[in-house]
Amino acid sequence: MTATKTADAGERRRMCVACRRLQPLVRLLRVRRRESGGWSVAEDGYLPGRSAYVCRSEECIRQAIRGKRLARGLRCQPGAEQLAVLHLALLEAMAVGDDG
Repeated sequence: MTATKTADAGERRRMCVACRRLQPLVRLLRVRRRESGGWSVAEDGYLPGRSAYVCRSEECIRQAIRGKRLARGLRCQPGAEQLAVLHLALLEAMAVGDDG
């Protein structure tokens, strides 16, 4: 598991599947594999299931999708249409996170 706690703040951290840097959870987007086989960007609360994390940067999002790092992290292979929808959802979530 890539979760760690920092000695000083005690905040939870995860590793970005694209750049492989440990980041606090608030700086990452969580992509969750649904039981139905699809993917979703988990925004509110914690939903159970296999997940992978991506930095809130366009570069990491692009690397995670094109480099098949999300597919490897989630242990499933989506179709091209699913990838396009996920890419847009990640970019949208990134923009919302920058506003708030």
